[in-house]
Amino acid sequence: MSNATDTLRVKLEAEDLIFRLNEGEDFALLANTYTEDPSNSADPQKLKGGSLGWFNKGQLLPEFEIASFEAKKGSIVGPILTEYGYHVIRVNDKRTVESNEQVNASHILLTIQPGRGTENDLKDTASIFALEATEYGFFTLADSLGLEIQDSNGLRKESIFVDSFGVGRSAVNFAFNNVEGSTSDAIKNDNFFGVFFLDKVSRETVISFEDVKEDLKNEFLSDFKKNHIKTLAESIKENNEGEMNLSEIYQNNENLEYVAETNSALIGSFESIGKSNFIVGALANAKEGDILGPLPTLRGQAFLRVIDIADVVMSDFEEKKDAIKFSLLIDRQNALWGNWLQALRDNADLKDYRYDFY
Repeated sequence: MSNATDTLRVKLEAEDLIFRLNEGEDFALLANTYTEDPSNSADPQKLKGGSLGWFNKGQLLPEFEIASFEAKKGSIVGPILTEYGYHVIRVNDKRTVESNEQVNASHILLTIQPGRGTENDLKDTASIFALEATEYGFFTLADSLGLEIQDSNGLRKESIFVDSFGVGRSAVNFAFNNVEGSTSDAIKNDNFFGVFFLDKVSRETVISFEDVKEDLKNEFLSDFKKNHIKTLAESIKENNEGEMNLSEIYQNNENLEYVAETNSALIGSFESIGKSNFIVGALANAKEGDILGPLPTLRGQAFLRVIDIADVVMSDFEEKKDAIKFSLLIDRQNALWGNWLQALRDNADLKDYRYDFY
């Protein structure tokens, strides 16, 4: 669940892309680097550069279509807000086929994900619910707040996923280390904060191999691929310890992917790599000329050569400083609220009576 601050943050990112496009940067390159439209990378070897091809009226979202059909050929339009996020649109061409107007367009989609401040708010809400559920009752409190309770049945001790929640090893550990009627603390995964109530514990059963065969196969193949790529990357580094020429390494191995030059802010994405905290951490302390890697990314392992480190563009900063100041103030307010709430919890004189009743 995102809030107004998250929306503003993503809108500023979209406006920054428009500024770069107006300064002459390549649309397809930026789209392949930044777009979060999964259809753009349906084939990782043939990225689409944000292209949507030709479309008629009535095929896409209304906000997107209105902006595309009203714009002139060659225009950059946006940011356009739809249910999927903010779009930066380029109108490539226009034509009329059998009296039907058509547009050929490309776009960059930036989805609106919760920022740190929003996550802190959600965590506080979940934590307060967990505390009050102990006193007022899990189901009674959820009903009074109009919350929908999701059932997660059939958990096993080795489970990784929880129905309606996703990855949740912490929730599984809670279930197998507490008694019926227990309420968990706030538990977080990549998508949600959840509070769990242990409704029933059934007698342990033996899982058949057939029930888990496909999961085991997929897990094995995924781990095998990751380990193979990591071993290959380490052998490349070992065999080129003296002078690592990334271009020559690529020419000697057609299965590798090579990008001669790309640029991005540390918080952004790099062509072919995308976003990676490992990349950010390595680059934060790097110098011009350094060769970094292998570093894990969502697509495998990466080597980088630092070509240049640019100074902050002050004109760009001046243009956006008020919006940045507003965003920082909101984050600061959220942090103060979170610290105040945590101090109340730390100093509260509470006793957990759950085990006296169950």
